[in-house]
Amino acid sequence: MFNPNSVLQTRKIDVYQRPYVAAAALPANTVGADDAWPVPYVKRGWTDGGVGFTTQQQFTAVNVDQVPDPLYQIGGARTLQIDATLAELDPGNIKLVAGMGTATTTPPTATVLGQDELVIDAGASSLEINTWGLNIAQPLNNLPFRVLIPRGQSTGNIAAKVTPTQKGVANLIVTALPDESFTPSRLMVVRQVTPLA
Repeated sequence: MFNPNSVLQTRKIDVYQRPYVAAAALPANTVGADDAWPVPYVKRGWTDGGVGFTTQQQFTAVNVDQVPDPLYQIGGARTLQIDATLAELDPGNIKLVAGMGTATTTPPTATVLGQDELVIDAGASSLEINTWGLNIAQPLNNLPFRVLIPRGQSTGNIAAKVTPTQKGVANLIVTALPDESFTPSRLMVVRQVTPLA
């Protein structure tokens, strides 16, 4: 049977991030599409152009001289990613997208302005691993459709050109890495919450 809720097109989309911990999981199904994910997940702000996820797998054909068609194929490289253009260009999002630097916050006082700051030092950068999730409201029943990369590395870029007609954005691309805290190791979880019977 056809399911119109599987035709995903909506403005109710969010990107969530948290520092990586072993066995990170999606929120419970009782957390609705309009509800914030539980702490320590952080909503990364507005997006521009939607959110997405991709899977790619390469295969190598095994051929022999006696037949023209492959006997079988061997699985090769596999890449799973989520992507979003973060419209909120702040030091925290820049750090997460670029995967480098140290972000700090100095809260304001009654007499001194506060600040958020990102410092990127020279030399080797450390590998930044986080848990990333997409939260998408299904169009008719408003239940969540979610994608989770339990352990991922940002491989995005910053396009911070700001003009009167163009905003600076952070192009988030997160590549899944095996999360070996699961058996077998986990790369991605996709969940479509369905209504009560």
